[in-house]
Amino acid sequence: MDNINALIEDLREDGEDLTALTSTDIDNLSTEETIRLGHALWDLISASNQAMDLIKARMRSMSNGSNRTFLGGDSACHINRIPDHIMLRKEINVAELRNTLGASYPSLFREQIDPVADFMERLEELTPEQASLALAAVDLKQRSSRVMFTDDRKSRPDLR
Repeated sequence: MDNINALIEDLREDGEDLTALTSTDIDNLSTEETIRLGHALWDLISASNQAMDLIKARMRSMSNGSNRTFLGGDSACHINRIPDHIMLRKEINVAELRNTLGASYPSLFREQIDPVADFMERLEELTPEQASLALAAVDLKQRSSRVMFTDDRKSRPDLR
């Protein structure tokens, strides 16, 4: 890249422009403008993530697998190695594993209790006291709807 400093400055200026947007600005947009702005930002995020993946891969390789901090002008990059995580394979028959390992099983594995997928439906089969006890043992985590933007020109010939 010929002029990385100019690219960095452009990115910083664009970021400042975006942080200046307020909820009032967004609320005053038409639906079409909101969708077009969202799509443009989605494309920017996608391109940024692709570039960031390349940058992070290079920095990880430079750290040689250890915790490091690199300085670059007015910026820094911190690499914190996260220990590997051992997980039990989903297809493993736990009862068979427990029987085979015998007394060694508890020293290698923890028992983990998770609510079943149809937990709420199964509550209807319980007495009110049991249902209350079961509900008191769990938390409901509300999830946000997933919002994505795509280039509609690819799926609509009339927009090409």
